[in-house]
Parts: sequence; structure tokens; C-alpha cells
Amino acid sequence: MPDAASNSAPSAPVFGKQGGELLYVQVSDFVREKIYSKDWGVDEPIPSEHELMDAFGLSRGTVRRAIKVLVDEGLVIQEHGRGTFVSEGG
Repeated sequence: MPDAASNSAPSAPVFGKQGGELLYVQVSDFVREKIYSKDWGVDEPIPSEHELMDAFGLSRGTVRRAIKVLVDEGLVIQEHGRGTFVSEGG
């Protein structure tokens, strides 16, 4: 199992409004793809909100909304004080 450090530096795609898709949707799609492609495995942490904000130059609200979408889908779970992890559903 790769360590958490390997998850902390996502290769930064360029997110923008030019495609017409909302920014939080683009972020959730990016994370979803990392999960489905098995880059981030079950029970592994995904990058923190701050790491995603820094990597993609996005606001905290945008990143939080993207993560909430994935939580609602059951792909990730959030553990207070620990982080956000890929769930069994991922």
C-alpha cells in the first residue's frame, strides 16, 4: 500500500470555467477518476482540502463542495481529525 505522501501531490490538471462545467464538479470528477483507476485505493487517504486547494488554485468552498459530492455518493468517508479516505464503495 502506498504511503499517504504519494497521495499528497496530485498532478495538477487545469480547472476552469471555459468548459462550462462547474469547478466543484471538475474537482469531484478528478478525485472520482483517481479512485476508479485505483490510483487511490480503499482505506487510503485522499489529499487534504488544503493540499487540493494549493494544487489546483481553488477556494476552500469549492474543494469542500466537491468532497461532499463524493461523500454523498459513498466513494469517500470523512473522519474528524483524521482526514478523508476512499471507502469500500470506491
